[in-house]
Amino acid sequence: MSNVIRFINEAKTLSNCEVYPASALPKLRSSHILPSDLEEFYKECGGMQLFNDSEFPYRVIPPIEINLANLEILGEEEEDDITKD
Repeated sequence: MSNVIRFINEAKTLSNCEVYPASALPKLRSSHILPSDLEEFYKECGGMQLFNDSEFPYRVIPPIEINLANLEILGEEEEDDITKD
């Protein structure tokens, strides 16, 4: 069993964590590659909310919410952005 699967299974046992059911893989451009550990994660679950009762809960977003970083940070794509390649 991989560390990713162990992590998900452990989170499922914790009362202050919620694991969302698997829904889909993130949609990427053809020039982008989803790392194998993220592919495994999203095949097993659709994201999660960790440590809901803590001062700083942590959320792993569902695949539908994954966007290009420049769109999130800058609000637009840059014409000469090397991350587009």
